Amino acid sequence: MTDNGVGKRCPCGSKQFFEQCCQLVIDDPRGAAVPEQLMRARYSAYALGSYGQFLYVSWHETARASLSVSALDTLGNQWHRLRLLQSDTDAGNPDRGWVTFMAFFTVDGHPEVMHERSEFLREQGVWYYASGVQFDTQIPSRKSPCLCGSGKPFKRCCGDV
Repeated sequence: MTDNGVGKRCPCGSKQFFEQCCQLVIDDPRGAAVPEQLMRARYSAYALGSYGQFLYVSWHETARASLSVSALDTLGNQWHRLRLLQSDTDAGNPDRGWVTFMAFFTVDGHPEVMHERSEFLREQGVWYYASGVQFDTQIPSRKSPCLCGSGKPFKRCCGDV
């Protein structure tokens, strides 16, 4: 069973309630004023599951061919934390932007991290996820500082599964 997030803090880490944060963009993707807002909403949708329709329409149409709403609707991983590293737009083209992030999750009880620089395109005032370049990021030892920047040991933070 998935959790729709209502009445809880937003999974994106904003410290706002979900319905005052990412749910606004999930309900109406035109509400994302900058790529970072769409990125946060996409992370929250993956973290909560059952938001496949939003995930599908938030992908740029040129990247949707192999996707399906039902597959995107499925909660496959347990998502723990989003860490945004950088967000910017192209100085020469304000309809193109990037967000670099780390997303911490577990697969079959094993901690993982996705480190990606995502590209976003805006068409007719709406931002879409276009593509991403993933970086190879090693999971730290349990006593090393956590990659999320909390200052805690990995085993007591994102590695605590």
